[in-house]
Amino acid sequence: MVYNPSMMDVMHGFTGNRMLVNGQASATAVVPQGIVRLRLLNGSNARIYTLFFDDMRPMHLVATDGGFLPTPVALDILRLAPGERAEILVDFSGDKAPVLMSDPGQAYGVLQFETDTTLAKRFARLPEQLDGAPDDL
Repeated sequence: MVYNPSMMDVMHGFTGNRMLVNGQASATAVVPQGIVRLRLLNGSNARIYTLFFDDMRPMHLVATDGGFLPTPVALDILRLAPGERAEILVDFSGDKAPVLMSDPGQAYGVLQFETDTTLAKRFARLPEQLDGAPDDL
């Protein structure tokens, strides 16, 4: 990888042309066949990600930079700005493992998933409530 920003890149941020997930290019995440909690961080200095799954399966937002939400929020698309974090629950119980994509207008793959039936499931169902602060605070 070459980091050689132009003056415009220094002013507006360097977007680059290679996607890294946990420091790896072309990464694949192996997950249990069930509901999985994903912790996402946009570590880019300029790129905003508009994340969705190629099969349009829903994701449930459970936490942000501010902590847990009171209840999961179902989303088809999750937008993450540079430095922003989110935690989502995704159901991988189907036969097909999806690809996490970004930018619906010119979609590109962010992370390929594979399911492994030998891995233990940690969630039996989506929670109804989380550890978020009560609304009256």
